[in-house]
Amino acid sequence: MIWPLAKDAPRARYHHTAASGPGNSGGALVDADGRLVGIITSGGEGRNEAIPATEIAKLRSASGGPEHADESTAVGRAYRACDAALNTVATGPPRPSNDALAALAVCRATGNRQFLDLVGQAEGRAGRLDDAAKTFEQALAMDPNAVNSLISAAITLHLARCYADALPLLRRLIVALPDDAQVLRLALQAGHWGGDDTLRDRAMALIEAHHPPLAPAARGFLDNAPRTPPGTPRQ
Repeated sequence: MIWPLAKDAPRARYHHTAASGPGNSGGALVDADGRLVGIITSGGEGRNEAIPATEIAKLRSASGGPEHADESTAVGRAYRACDAALNTVATGPPRPSNDALAALAVCRATGNRQFLDLVGQAEGRAGRLDDAAKTFEQALAMDPNAVNSLISAAITLHLARCYADALPLLRRLIVALPDDAQVLRLALQAGHWGGDDTLRDRAMALIEAHHPPLAPAARGFLDNAPRTPPGTPRQ
């Protein structure tokens, strides 16, 4: 399955469920008729990405010549610095320090959405949920259909108890991933606490259809009508 390419987003990628793993980067993503759709780049957990084949000519025209040398060097340095900063965070304490987070600022200069996802996740682990939400907003501005960014943003807003703000993301995710247990749990709770009964009920029905063992706990959540958690922002 390939989700539609986001419009008016030059850096958008195809998001697909074709089998992909380490070592497949640079390989061909083809449709059922064998036509080239994109170039595989990255992914995980069944949510993979590919550069659209329609962008290959643009990439060639924007690289390789001496007129692009300075820009290419600057981006390359930003990539190396970002990778080093992310490695420091990954090998450090579970809750990143302020200094470690400050070093991640260079990642924004890469123009790479996946790096922004990792920055947002680090900010979230540090408890800086407002910063994380803004970072994922920037990532989604680059690629509005980025499934991993959508999930990370929804989780961040959920942790911040901004349930109503998470609803537009979860309405899209429940269509793209109707059998994803995490998405369904978030949609059930955010729908209940954020005031979207339609989303809540749809999530419940999909849990019963795709994850029967989880249905009793989900139904118990609804039947007990839990109150909105303390600290939830007024909508």
